[in-house]
Amino acid sequence: MDGLVELNVSLLKMRDNINKSNVLLAGDFNAPDIDWQNPETSSTCKTSERLLEIIDEHDLTQLVQEPTRRQGEIQNILDLVLSNNKNLVRN
Repeated sequence: MDGLVELNVSLLKMRDNINKSNVLLAGDFNAPDIDWQNPETSSTCKTSERLLEIIDEHDLTQLVQEPTRRQGEIQNILDLVLSNNKNLVRN
């Protein structure tokens, strides 16, 4: 959860210091319980819930549409690309 606190603080600083800057975040957020088709968590995992709140608070969009990890029959989107300008990334 500390990483999410730091992420939120960094996003707040960017928002306060720069007028409508473009934000692009990418990485392994390791939140397999989030359904990215309908951004919600399938469990009561506080970390995943907080990640969704931060994404919403900062008007970010998750751009990855296909699973990035497979383990047997289980597929997840763990590697995320988040942006406040979805036109920054193309397929």
